[in-house]
Amino acid sequence: MRGRPAPTKGLIVTLLVPTRRKPSRNKNAADAFLKGYKKYKSGDKAPETLLKLGMSLAALGQKEAACSTFGELKTKFPKAPETVRDEAKAEQKKTRC
Repeated sequence: MRGRPAPTKGLIVTLLVPTRRKPSRNKNAADAFLKGYKKYKSGDKAPETLLKLGMSLAALGQKEAACSTFGELKTKFPKAPETVRDEAKAEQKKTRC
């Protein structure tokens, strides 16, 4: 596409992996989000990727790991977009962190 910047790989990882699906998809999503976060820790979409990793872990019943991930999001990205921070708070409450 002319005139549009190419999407970053971190953005592609974030957009292509949905959460809240079947358990096998949640496992695959968690794996993909973890790989994406490790590879693009300083990318623009790192906070959102970490949020979705936490959501995937929660959906898999891995409460402790999910809560730890939400905590890491808050600590490492205190200036994350407000929507991401709000969603993380809601997910923490939902997960009962």
